[in-house]
This record gives sequence, structure tokens and C-alpha cells, in this order.
Amino acid sequence: MTEERWARLFLPALRLDRQTLHQIRQSADLALDIGVGGFIVFGGEAAEVAEFTRYLRVAAGRPLWLAADLERGAGQQFSGASRLPPPRALAAHVDPVAAVQQAGRLTGAEARRLGINWVLGPVLDLDNERRNPIVGTRSFGPEPARVAELGGLWTEACMEERVATCAKHFPGHGRTVADSHMELPVVDADRHQLERDLEPFRAVAATVPAVMLAHVAYPGLGSQDAATVSPEIATRLLREEIGFAGLAVTDALIMSGFHGDAEGEGQGTGGSGEGARCVAAVRAGCDLLLYPRDLDACVRSVAEEAAVDERFANRCREAIAQSESLAARFDSAPEEGGVARLRSAGELTEAAKLGEQSAGRRLDLAIGCLSPSPDAPGREWSRAEPTELQIIVDDPAPGSGDPFGQAFTATLRERGWQLMEPGRAGNRPTQRLLLIQSTPRGWKGRATLTDDALARVRDACGTPRSAALVFGHRRILDDLGIPGLCAWSDEPLMQRAAAHWLDARAS
Repeated sequence: MTEERWARLFLPALRLDRQTLHQIRQSADLALDIGVGGFIVFGGEAAEVAEFTRYLRVAAGRPLWLAADLERGAGQQFSGASRLPPPRALAAHVDPVAAVQQAGRLTGAEARRLGINWVLGPVLDLDNERRNPIVGTRSFGPEPARVAELGGLWTEACMEERVATCAKHFPGHGRTVADSHMELPVVDADRHQLERDLEPFRAVAATVPAVMLAHVAYPGLGSQDAATVSPEIATRLLREEIGFAGLAVTDALIMSGFHGDAEGEGQGTGGSGEGARCVAAVRAGCDLLLYPRDLDACVRSVAEEAAVDERFANRCREAIAQSESLAARFDSAPEEGGVARLRSAGELTEAAKLGEQSAGRRLDLAIGCLSPSPDAPGREWSRAEPTELQIIVDDPAPGSGDPFGQAFTATLRERGWQLMEPGRAGNRPTQRLLLIQSTPRGWKGRATLTDDALARVRDACGTPRSAALVFGHRRILDDLGIPGLCAWSDEPLMQRAAAHWLDARAS
């Protein structure tokens, strides 16, 4: 097997959100010349993505994995596609089974029409550590049986649309208090405790085509290093004990957790450290390596090791054969027009019809996910009275799209609310709304509000009628101890849902 074939082990990233289409095509052509197994696609407009994935398939002339992180629907990555509530919100829906199935079908249908044949989800981590900075609302909840049930339903619904899925992050990222994007977290729990974390993965092992390993260390499972490079976890636990027979894949290799420490050993552009870690991951039992920093150097390291170690070469051959066989099963080019076809009722499959594309149906789904406090705003609130609106943004990410609160305020103004900015001279509001944004972000390194945000909330609660609308985890609202509503995430869809919910209860 030549070096070109060893590249089948890798899925580099294509970032349509950071480069021009011409630049992306050049990068893709170089990677295809090396012989990669596919790509992870980030960003871009939906129709452009559909056109581009069609180009990739033609250029490759063979089945490719075209993967994307779509935990909150295809709109999480691609503008023009549907953004959906996060998993924790779906689990809080008045009919969670129907909500999860609808979200899974819609995600799969849109992914397939865009030429994405591998959705990197669902998250099967438990929401069992309130200090966890990266899981939170990405999880279906804290109870293993519930996460297993809803994660399994989402997987089945998505795969009905002929799109592969990937359960993550094995053996469970929920207990971490550090973010594996930034460092190597260590979970200090024994095997008995970790059985709860393993339960959802055991439940889907026979049906999910792929499992993603976490860049997290679990001494209680016999490894001081990341699960990604641990044969005790990637082979003995996942394969031999649990019996998983699908693809074992890494989380993104660009993450510091993969390199073993907060400094990111081997992160230099030379890639020798990264290449050695790739060899270790394949030896441990990983079949595909996602999002390397230095693709050429990583492929070269694998090729050099395979040239001197026939056992390792055979391990690579087995991984590549399994990956190519599975990719061929899910190989499906996007139809002409891409996502535009999803908007034509005559072109929708029955499954896609159940996940209606109209804004109204998505809004109904989102409204059903909202979680009010027992003393949430009701008929005592009035559209006609001056309402002060305070927006508290918890460390905004640069370039994150429309300003937070824009969708909410526009919806209320359309419905006749008299909104005013805080601190306007001569205005004495009788009711005040606090819009609080706090969603899991890899760069934040925390799960709670900043001290500054908490102080602003406390200072704003003097009005007779004050309420907090939290666009984040329900525990944030509970900790504040004031009337309000949890909307789970800051997506415009959830903002509009919260505005409609409030308006429906006001006088």
C-alpha cells in the first residue's frame, strides 16, 4: 500500500467560513491528490455547500466521507438551513420523543440534500457536572437511561435519511471541568462511577455506525493519557467489552487535549509530535483521524511507521477497508438545487415532511422546548406599558452573527410592545426584561456567568415586575432565583420562540 492510501485514514477540515471558494477548492484538490478519506465541512451558504460537495465527489471519483457538526441542525454550520434547539432543550419539550425524532429527521434530510453524508452527533455525554464548560446544553440530560433513549431516537431518525451518525464523546465528556479544546482534562472517577457515563454508548453500540473518542484521560479506566490514544479504552473497553464493531474516530486533532497537555505538545507546524500521536491513536484502535493540523506530516508519520511495522500496517489496512466500505453505503450526491429543494413540498420525502421546513413549524418546536420558572411572567405583564429591555451578553464570541437580542426585540416590536433602552432620561419603566446570553463555547473555559454579568443582573432586579429570559442552561435561571424563562440557547429561533411565548401570556 502506497503513502497515498495511508491518507485514507484522515479527514482534514474545509472551512468555507474562513476562505474563499477558490482557496477552498485548491486545498481540497491537494488533499484529494494525497488521497484523504474525506473532509469535515464548516460554514458556508447552503446552496454553495451543496454545489461544493458535488464538486468534491466528482473530483475524487470515489466515495468520500463528508462530515459536519450538526448537533443543532444543519443551520448550526450552513446559513440557509434550519437551526434547531439544542439537545437539552429537545429533552425538555412537552413531547420530547416527537421533538427528538423531528429534529433528527430534519437534520438528516437537510444534511443529505447538502451532500453531507456524516453527521457528527449525537452527543451522548451526560450533563452531570455543573462546572463543565463545554457539554451543558449539548447533552440530552443527566440521566443515563434518558440520554440513551433520546440519543437512540435521534440517531435512528437521522439515519432514516441515509446519513451516518457518530455517538460522542466516548467514554463520556460530561464529568470534565476543563475543556479538551484547551487542555487534557482528567476525570477523577472510578470504574463504578463511570458505568453511568458508559450506559448511553452501550445502548447504541449495535446501531450507530461510528463512535468518537474523547481527548480526555480516565485513570479509573486504566489510562493516564487521552482516550484517543488509549488501547485500554479504544480497543479493550469499546471493542472487546462493549462489542462496538463500527468506526472508532478521533475528536479534532487540532485540540490541545489530543497532544497531552495544556501547552499542546507537538503543536508546531513541523507536525512531528502530531504525527507520533496519530500513530498512537491508530495503534490504540482509532480508524479515522479528524481535522489534523499538518496533514502531510501526519500521513508521512503513519507511512513511515507502516513501512517498518507490518502489524501496524495491517491495522491501518483494516481501518481503511472498514471506513471505505461504510462510506460507500452512505455515498449520496446532493440533488440539483441543494437545500432549495427542501423548500418545495413536492420534493420532500415523507420523513422530511414530518420535519416541516416552514418557520412556523420550527417555531412550534422551539416554543415547546421553553422551560419557565413557576413564577414566570403572565397576565400581569402588558404590551402597552413601557418595558425596559436589558441585554446581558456573557463574553460574546467575535463574528458570531447577528447581535444577540435582535431577533427577540424585533418580534416583540412587531407585536406592539413598547420597548425602551435602559437608563433613558424621564422614563420610569414598570416592567423590565433581562435577556441573558450564556451558551457553551470552547474558548470560554467555564460554565457560569461572569461576575460582571451577575452583578448586572442583581442591579437590574429593582423594578416591581422584573424577569430573566435565560438563553442558556436552566440551572443559570434557577441559580438567579428570579422569575423567568429558560430558552436554552441564543439561536435566533430560540429568541423568537421566547418572544412569542411572552407575548401569548401578556395582556
